[in-house]
Amino acid sequence: MARKRAGLSLAVVFVGAAAFGTSPLSIHALVAHASPAVTETDDHYKPANTTIIGRSNAVSIAIPPTTPVITWTCTNSVVVQKTPATGLGTYKITPPTFNDGAGKPCIDNRGFSDTVVSHGTWYAGFVDSPLDELSKEPNLGDRLKFIIPIGGVTVTTSDGCLLTFAPTAPLKAIGAYNDINKFSIIGVVPIKITGGPQCPVSSVAAAFSVTYTLTPGLSDAS
Repeated sequence: MARKRAGLSLAVVFVGAAAFGTSPLSIHALVAHASPAVTETDDHYKPANTTIIGRSNAVSIAIPPTTPVITWTCTNSVVVQKTPATGLGTYKITPPTFNDGAGKPCIDNRGFSDTVVSHGTWYAGFVDSPLDELSKEPNLGDRLKFIIPIGGVTVTTSDGCLLTFAPTAPLKAIGAYNDINKFSIIGVVPIKITGGPQCPVSSVAAAFSVTYTLTPGLSDAS
């Protein structure tokens, strides 16, 4: 690229930022709405103005994160997005679905069938690598991000518990991307749990992991 852009920017203040070492995910609480990203005029998504479908056959949720008491596994997650016609900015996506295929509920380690639902307006965007000035695309430093609204995911268990992800503020989840078609989110997400005495209401966070395969593959170009 002839000139490095200012980078994907969000007019936000980060609070409660969580760093996960070598994990491919960082999640931050957002306390302001996303503003349009600032990009060079010749940078754009490739392919542009195209519907991209992400699929995963292994979604994992666990609480508490370090020594899980309850774990959920969903064998089917789909997220649909359409890239902008121009630029490399943040854009709206269809909130992902989470189930066991054909709309069947996900299963937890207790044998219960539990419903996982996405809510609100979600966004996605590219987080370009600083290596762009030094190497050709694709390169291994690029990342993708989801911006998840307040209460963006809920898990309703068959024994009467409700888990709400991002209960007080939107989240920016930045995951590793191979600049071809693999996007991985692995990290810890704040949650709120309500329900009866059978629910682990003291838990305030959940471990979450998913890897999406994108069709067609996505990269940035200029």
